[in-house]
Amino acid sequence: MAGEVVSRRREAGGPLSFSAIGVSLEAERVPTPDDLRNLVARLRAARARGVTTFDLPEGPASERLERAIAAAFPAEDPDLVLIAQRSTPGLERESGRRLASSPVAGSLIERSLAASDRRLAPQRVRVIDWVPTDGDDEPAVRRSLDDARTPGGVSEVFWRIDSGGRIPSTSGDRPGVAHLSGSLSLLDRRLLRTLEPRAAGEALAFLARDPLGAGRLDGSRLAEAGLPRRPDAAPARVRELEQEFAPVLSLGYLTQGRGRTLAQASLQYVLRRPWVLSALVPLPAPERLAEILGAEGTPALTDDEMARIDGAPPDR
Repeated sequence: MAGEVVSRRREAGGPLSFSAIGVSLEAERVPTPDDLRNLVARLRAARARGVTTFDLPEGPASERLERAIAAAFPAEDPDLVLIAQRSTPGLERESGRRLASSPVAGSLIERSLAASDRRLAPQRVRVIDWVPTDGDDEPAVRRSLDDARTPGGVSEVFWRIDSGGRIPSTSGDRPGVAHLSGSLSLLDRRLLRTLEPRAAGEALAFLARDPLGAGRLDGSRLAEAGLPRRPDAAPARVRELEQEFAPVLSLGYLTQGRGRTLAQASLQYVLRRPWVLSALVPLPAPERLAEILGAEGTPALTDDEMARIDGAPPDR
């Protein structure tokens, strides 16, 4: 089935429109010249089904992935929202120097983004997802990130939060709006304790990472566990796998006679929240593309199913 099947979401008053299901290249194997063509084809197939949001990792691996984006989309596409992950350690590795002050941090952020934009041309980074680390001077980092905004370039800055859910005071770049990202799935619902009260009191814009539970909800983790292993590698322990997948088996009621897969149910669960701008999934294999990107078209989770999910203790 061709055409746009992924819906679009826009933060109220925000400048960008995100695809409800976005693609994260964080776990994608760095392409060699031989398999770059395959990656480009997969990126184009995702775009043909309505994906406009693509998330790029930080570090050396991102350079070839950025060039793959440029090869996949050689004409300027104003609907593309490219997310660039950045952090203080990453900028230090990239520059070969320690960030001793916020002015240095600001110059290195701008230099790093300019290098990404050159590799991505004619596309540009539109969103920064900042991964804070201990020792960051949050107000100084926020000022540096805000200074990195440019017309036609970076429009939004998101702040990564961990499962503890501590929201930094600098997380909102417009009054009353918090731009955040973090893990959220059927198996990891811990952030909801922080996010849902926040969304009830003010505007919240959220990028949902790992909505497929590290591959447990779409079966890719199980397939990985069954891959041939090196002769000197220890075999996968059945008991460990049983423990890892026990929470997944307990969710079987979401698929039995429901006309949806567990991966689709997890995406529906995440996207049920209007403050989620995009659920970022690994780039699907060609044979899984229609299933993953078609999640919004499957039967919606019922109120009873939602209550049963939320009434169970979160995994992890």
